[in-house]
Amino acid sequence: MHENVALSLRYCGLTALPASLGQLGNLQQLDLTGNLLTSLPTLPNNLLHIQKLYLDDNQLTALPEWLGNLHHLEEIHLDRNRLASLPESIGQLTNLKTLNVYGNRLLSLPASLHRLTGLKELSLGKNQLKSLPESFWELTNLHLLNLAENQLSSLPDTIGNLAQLATLDLGHNALRVLPESLGNLKSLTRFNLRNNRLTSLPQSISNLRNLTHLDLRGNKLVSLPASIADLTKLEKLDLRWNRIFSLPEQFQRLEQRGCTVFM
Repeated sequence: MHENVALSLRYCGLTALPASLGQLGNLQQLDLTGNLLTSLPTLPNNLLHIQKLYLDDNQLTALPEWLGNLHHLEEIHLDRNRLASLPESIGQLTNLKTLNVYGNRLLSLPASLHRLTGLKELSLGKNQLKSLPESFWELTNLHLLNLAENQLSSLPDTIGNLAQLATLDLGHNALRVLPESLGNLKSLTRFNLRNNRLTSLPQSISNLRNLTHLDLRGNKLVSLPASIADLTKLEKLDLRWNRIFSLPEQFQRLEQRGCTVFM
């Protein structure tokens, strides 16, 4: 039987870690959400086996290279800090399944990120990313990817490698065109493209047969591929604030099947 499996120190006003952490054995989960940490001090050796680390809503401006020593880490949550970069050593966290860095100040990503081949959930929304490393698209086990609220203007064909994606959020970027390879994302159920600069969609979007929610609000679309009407699992299609004034007759089939279409 394990003792001290989880410890929560949420919203305690901490500016440093308590020295008593060094006395805890078998700690697998540490929650430091909502404190005043500006840096991450070295963890005691007894905590190097930690599996889940929550640091949301602090004031972190950088992460130490020693983070890569947490080889057992499966989840790290860093939402709403002040991070402008991630350490290269993050690529050593090969057991990582969840990496959440929403609402920071990231300008770029480390090239080593592609080594996290077990990653299933990656949230990089609301940062300042204008581009992504070419190797980024080797993260082929991702099920959820949030790149919303950045400054991305294009996507490479290699996005089609992420064939296990179920949720993809690209809303609030500056995308003008999408690659045909998006049609390879056949596990996709939720796809958000809200508030970009798209004037058209790739014909291959009709390959996304598992899609249930497609959000196209706030683009510059004047027409849609008629084959979208063949997406039999679609439950919600949002087309508001575009330049589409009428839909092909085929789209009546969507509504007949119970899909809600917002114009």
